[in-house]
Amino acid sequence: MADRHKELRVPVLGSSLSVAREWLDAEFGWLAPDVLFAAKLLVCEILSNALRHIDSTERDVLGISIGVSAGILHASVSDPGAGFDPADVVPGWGVYLLGRVAARWQVVRRDGRTCVEFDLEVPQPS
Repeated sequence: MADRHKELRVPVLGSSLSVAREWLDAEFGWLAPDVLFAAKLLVCEILSNALRHIDSTERDVLGISIGVSAGILHASVSDPGAGFDPADVVPGWGVYLLGRVAARWQVVRRDGRTCVEFDLEVPQPS
């Protein structure tokens, strides 16, 4: 499987969830259906939380970066918010789903943005 990496920037709007789902289908529709479903579920849950919790301006954007290499899908969803420490939040659906579905996940600050990153295992063809 060849390495693939794609990025998308969307405005801080509720309609960005459907844009992200359509983009994932178009760019990563070749993935196994369960992997694609998990990626869409987690990306949209992270976007939804960003929309709910950040203070934004009309110029702000949310970033989505997805790379697939060596049997791992690595995703990063970034926003202009102040971030959070997963240990300090009451777990909602986002934290719960990340913990149950992702092979690994973390929250980091990078270039003044909050990035929620996760990895999914991608089955290799036999």
